[in-house]
Formats: sequence, C-alpha cells, structure tokens
Amino acid sequence: MIWDLANPVTAGEVEKAIKDSDESAPGTDSATLSDMKTITTPLLAAIYNLWLLAEHTPSCLSGGGT
Repeated sequence: MIWDLANPVTAGEVEKAIKDSDESAPGTDSATLSDMKTITTPLLAAIYNLWLLAEHTPSCLSGGGT
C-alpha cells in the first residue's frame, strides 16, 4: 500500500498540479483549468482534504466521463 495517499493534500501540491497542467476540455463537472485557477490553492486543498476525510467524492466528479 502507498501510505502517502493517506496524507493530506497540501496547497503546494495543488499549486504545482495546476501550474503543471495544460488547458483541456472540461470534464463531467464542466470545470476548466481556468475555473480552477480562480480558486485559491489553500481552499482547493481544503476541499480535497474534506473529500479524503469523508472517503467520498461527489458523484458529479467521479463519473470518469461516463
């Protein structure tokens, strides 16, 4: 098991992921990279960590395009 997956997401990790990403078509949630850039990285990290803590991802984000 990869235990690092259980660690909280940091704002630095979110910032790096956004910086390293290229704009692409929106997913099932209709969010674009430009949309994500309008949200502060600490807030995004907090949201991701809430989902980790709850062990649940909103269904609109977990469809994988289906």
